[in-house]
Amino acid sequence: MQASPGDECAIGSRFAIVTRPHQPVRLAAEARGLPAAVKALVVTQCAAKGTATGPGDCNLTSMQSVTADAGGRVRAEFTVSKGPFGANNIICGPAQACLISVTQATPSPAQEADAPISFG
Repeated sequence: MQASPGDECAIGSRFAIVTRPHQPVRLAAEARGLPAAVKALVVTQCAAKGTATGPGDCNLTSMQSVTADAGGRVRAEFTVSKGPFGANNIICGPAQACLISVTQATPSPAQEADAPISFG
């Protein structure tokens, strides 16, 4: 999927390719299947480092608070950037994969949905 302002990125099921790497791009992030009772959720962009990903690997300045609806669905407009971002000065590209994450707003979330993004 080519991503441009207003394009949809279904977390966990589609891959977003951001075609304008030198400016922020606004996407519609969507996650499904989250527990409806989970109210404190955030959407953020991070380096894809698996369990080693920490706060310094994420674009915390663009983090957005969201709430799941009664069906466990989240939809939010979200801005992604090639970088650098985070305390670790992450730059998304061939050397460092990145993702969009919808997760509980806690240091150790039990619920998380991720979708990889790339900058071409």
